[in-house]
Amino acid sequence: MQRKRLARAKVFGSEEFPHIMGEVGFTDSPLGVWVACELTNLPKTESGFFGFHLHEGDKCEPKTEPYFEEAKGHYNPKKTVHPKHAGDFPNILAASGGYAKLFFLTDRFKVSEIVGRSVIIHYLPDDYVSQPSGSAGKRIACGKIMPALKI
Repeated sequence: MQRKRLARAKVFGSEEFPHIMGEVGFTDSPLGVWVACELTNLPKTESGFFGFHLHEGDKCEPKTEPYFEEAKGHYNPKKTVHPKHAGDFPNILAASGGYAKLFFLTDRFKVSEIVGRSVIIHYLPDDYVSQPSGSAGKRIACGKIMPALKI
């Protein structure tokens, strides 16, 4: 039996949103990579939606505003236009209490290609039109993707 590759990112909020926390997990499968995201304490916004992307960089240091700039831009190894970047994910919808859970499948990368990169939660939803990254607004949370145990 072949072991599945796993990775995960512990997500934490910026100084402005210090209570945001959660985890994003990645699991290779024959169909692609399953991505499972669970977040708590997302802020109340007009739409309730938040942009969610895989970024090129390997650092999630909030430092000062603008936060998490060292995470760089969207992961885009094939140099495609937005929203066809490998790092373009569905928007996250938070419940009224700031809780969100999202589960989806992507065939745009393998787990081995994203370990060491980062995930970013943005304050606004991705509009899937604006170039180069969907006008998703400021970065409010980040998590570095690390290898996890194989099953």
